[in-house]
Amino acid sequence: MFRCPRLRTALAALVALALLPIGLGRADAAEDHGHEIVIKDKTFAPREETITVGEALTWVHEDPGAFHTVTADDGSFDSNPGCTAEKTNRCMKEGGVFRRTFRQVGRFPYHSKLHGGAGGKGASGVVVVVAEGEEENG
Repeated sequence: MFRCPRLRTALAALVALALLPIGLGRADAAEDHGHEIVIKDKTFAPREETITVGEALTWVHEDPGAFHTVTADDGSFDSNPGCTAEKTNRCMKEGGVFRRTFRQVGRFPYHSKLHGGAGGKGASGVVVVVAEGEEENG
């Protein structure tokens, strides 16, 4: 159909882009995953969330003008590994969404590298993952 390889490649890229999900808004994120933490006013709310093994947790950035990460205290997950105070273009921005599925029972403390720290300092929180059938309080 198109003889020019560049045009064919450009059209294929446009089609692929059109098929990508645009991103989840807050309502969609909660509807799809059930568990949500909002990042606002340099805090995570709720600060502690309990989920069942295998469930996903969604963090939604609603903190205008602030940059954040969702970084496990033990380094096991990080929404934006390249984010630093000097490289804020690599950080989560307002409207950003980070999702993680937890596959092990346990307590998973996390923080924002720019506004918190390991051990519950500043912008920080804890994900509590329980076995199926145990009580959820989050």
